[in-house]
Amino acid sequence: MRRFRPLAILLPCVLLTTAACAPGFGPCSSRSDVATPERGPLHLLAFSGDVDQYYLAEYEPGSPRALLYAPDGVQELTQQIAASGAKYAGGRYLLWTKGRDIMLEVDGQRFEDCSVSGLQEILDRCWAQGYHFRASGNEPGWYLETGPRGTRVTADYGQLVLDFPGIPVESLRDGAPILREAGGYVLRLRTAAEPCYNDMSGEPFPLSVEMELDGRKLNGCGVRLH
Repeated sequence: MRRFRPLAILLPCVLLTTAACAPGFGPCSSRSDVATPERGPLHLLAFSGDVDQYYLAEYEPGSPRALLYAPDGVQELTQQIAASGAKYAGGRYLLWTKGRDIMLEVDGQRFEDCSVSGLQEILDRCWAQGYHFRASGNEPGWYLETGPRGTRVTADYGQLVLDFPGIPVESLRDGAPILREAGGYVLRLRTAAEPCYNDMSGEPFPLSVEMELDGRKLNGCGVRLH
C-alpha cells in the first residue's frame, strides 16, 4: 500500500468567508490561532477525491460507523481493522484517514490527488468558535451560523448582516419550523434530513435548508456540527 502523503488545506473558495461571526465569537474564516474546543473534535471531514468530486464524511461519535455523503448519494460505512488511523468501508467506497491524510477508493480504484476542501477549514473554525450548525446558499450568497450565544445571518454577499437569538440544536434535528425576531427583522428556518448539494460547487451536505428572511425565501444546504 502506498504511504499516505500530507494534504494541503485549500483556501475556502466556495462559501462566503469574509464576514464576522456572532458577537464575541470572532471571525469564523480568517483566524489561524483557534484552539480545538474542550468538548472534543469535529466529527466531519470535507474533502475532494477527483476533479469536481466532493465528499463529506460524518463520523458517529462512539459508533463504529460513518456516513459518506458522495456525488451519488449517501453511503453508510462500517469501521474496519486498521494498523493506524480510521478505516471504513461500505458499498462502492473505502475510506481511510489518518489525521489530515486520506485515501479513498471507489469501486476498487484508488483516487489520486485527494485533498481536504476549503469547507473543512470553515467547519473547523466555526466549531471552535462555539457554533453547532451552519447553512449556506447561493444567488444571492448567504450563510447562517448558530450556537448557544446567538445566530448570525450574512446575506446578499455580505452586504446584510443580522443577529438573532440562538437556536437549540434539538430544533435543528426534527425539521420543525423555527422563528426568530430581532431588530425589526423576522427569520424563519426549516431543515430537512435529506442530502443536499451546493448548486454551484456540487459539495454535499446532510441537510436541505429553507430560510425566509423578512418574506424573502432562500434555499441552501446545512450541516450540524456535533
